[in-house]
Amino acid sequence: MTDPNPITVHVTVDKSTSPWSLKVDGKRLDHQTSVPQNALPQTILWDLQLTGGDTGSFDSPASSGFSWIDGPSNTDIFKDLTEPSSTQIQISDWNTSASTTGDWSYKLCATVNDTPCETNPPSAGSDPGDPTIKNN
Repeated sequence: MTDPNPITVHVTVDKSTSPWSLKVDGKRLDHQTSVPQNALPQTILWDLQLTGGDTGSFDSPASSGFSWIDGPSNTDIFKDLTEPSSTQIQISDWNTSASTTGDWSYKLCATVNDTPCETNPPSAGSDPGDPTIKNN
């Protein structure tokens, strides 16, 4: 069953960095990636926003577009990661109890105008970094 109300996270390309990087709606996005407990799985949908004639997709040569930096030890929380569909990736978040709460860091990769780019991983000594999923 498809979630009729996915949590949509907009991803943009920051061309001011070298190499280019992907930015996820701000630093931690608690308002977007904060997932409350629910009896049913909730879908998180990352949407790559291309502008000004840019072309690209999450399906970069370097990866499948999504990988965990600091993923959950309980592999039953996140399921059904879709293969990138050009500018979208989605995953089912089974945040159904206190045992499925936590914060997990991830990385997105894409190729835009033949240029590989990715999100910046968390750095040591900072808060959990950019980007994360927070299950409440």
